[in-house]
Amino acid sequence: MCDSRLRRYPPGLTQIPVRNQLTLDRVQDFKYYLPYISIYGLIHRRTMPRSLGITSLQILGAIRANSGYGLEIVTRTGLPSGTVYPTLGRLKRSVLVTARWEDQRTAEREGRPRRRYYELTADGRRSLAEGASRVATLAADLSSPAIGDLAPRSKSQQGRRRRSSAGVGRSTGGEPIDSGGSAVPIGRSANRHRSPEMSDSSVRHSKWDDIPLETVKDDITRRVFTGDRMMIAHVHLDQGAVVPWHSHENEQLTYIVDGALRFWLGDEGSADYQELVVSSGEVLFIPSNVPHRAEALEDTFDLDVFSPPRQDWLDGTDSYFHDES
Repeated sequence: MCDSRLRRYPPGLTQIPVRNQLTLDRVQDFKYYLPYISIYGLIHRRTMPRSLGITSLQILGAIRANSGYGLEIVTRTGLPSGTVYPTLGRLKRSVLVTARWEDQRTAEREGRPRRRYYELTADGRRSLAEGASRVATLAADLSSPAIGDLAPRSKSQQGRRRRSSAGVGRSTGGEPIDSGGSAVPIGRSANRHRSPEMSDSSVRHSKWDDIPLETVKDDITRRVFTGDRMMIAHVHLDQGAVVPWHSHENEQLTYIVDGALRFWLGDEGSADYQELVVSSGEVLFIPSNVPHRAEALEDTFDLDVFSPPRQDWLDGTDSYFHDES
């Protein structure tokens, strides 16, 4: 097979021809080997990365020349921390980056938490080069005049097409008509699905990056989005950050996207008191009014859900964050 090269794979699969630039006529050959590559990943407990997206390539490019810690990479890329930290976790599991902690004495000398630095592996450099080549090829393809034929229809065009395919149009009087030509009173469909208990609150939608980033304290930041009866928050804690003892009537779900938190739960000395570590990929439920405390064992990004919303977070009365006693 011409224009091929060899990549290293498990024994018995050491000679897999793969083109430098995978084209449509080679897709079937590539798909043939995917099951074997996936099995190899399972055997070795390793995540085999797919083609990297633009965000991953941005982050790899940010540490190509020099290693960087989390917030430094956020600054270099201009990406939100809620995007950078989960992506770094995936790249680390794919062995495209490595992570190392700086010397504790350096952090103590500068009076701050210890930082974890990320740098590219050989596989990471190779993937970055291949991804950059793929993006350049895609950019050239998109500049072709022929791409205009593939442009998506506008939303109004798509809406007209959906109504037409569903057999519903409009009468000259503005009323919907069904496929048989009979007028359907406006609002009948909506009223059929509306219950008397439906909330009068309006639907709200936002890009997460447009939500203001709030600095709770020097080593904790968060973004919050709330409804009438529940709240969701992205929280970033630097290593060593402490959330002091507190309790609240709100039920709480905490999902660790990246990092690890040590929790102290319940009244000390009571039968239900416990300490546990919640790590990346794990979720914790805290019932109403259970006292708890938390400490970040490493730079941590978590997702918190509260029901009902935390009013103290909304009105700025969450002073317990500054209670170090």
